[in-house]
Amino acid sequence: MGIAAFEKQAGEWCRHCAPGRGGCKIYDTRPEECRNFYCNWLLRPDLGPEWRPLDCKMILLVYPQGLTVHVDPDFPDTWRKEPYHRQLQLWAFKAWQARMHVAVWIKRRRIIILPDRDIDLGEFDPGDRIEVSVQMTVLGQTWSAARILAKHDTSKQSIGAAPRINTA
Repeated sequence: MGIAAFEKQAGEWCRHCAPGRGGCKIYDTRPEECRNFYCNWLLRPDLGPEWRPLDCKMILLVYPQGLTVHVDPDFPDTWRKEPYHRQLQLWAFKAWQARMHVAVWIKRRRIIILPDRDIDLGEFDPGDRIEVSVQMTVLGQTWSAARILAKHDTSKQSIGAAPRINTA
């Protein structure tokens, strides 16, 4: 994630991070935004030890639009493994019922996990947003997702065709 105090962009290592050697080198003097950060694994006692970020290579964060799974770029497919993917799909179904979504972030790349499939929306620029929609068919519900470009809000890079419900 980005850290404004260090002008650190999302998807790059913090210059104060010592991966594999204990974490933050300036832990006692870290900025306020770092002090106020808590991974969902620490906040949810129902998440087992397999969700520990150092082990699963992911950080779970809840935002108003849903759950974001920040994946370590050195392990880009870890979220696809079990038990993670199955749990993410369950959360995606619950999120959809609340008009939210589950998104996997790997640097600038965004993948939406829907109850029935995953949709890779590609790389995002700052200000781009996500819309998720559902369409009733004779076979049941079909979900789709689209990337809404910040520069041209009327332009969409879409997978699937369905009426849009903004969840960003």
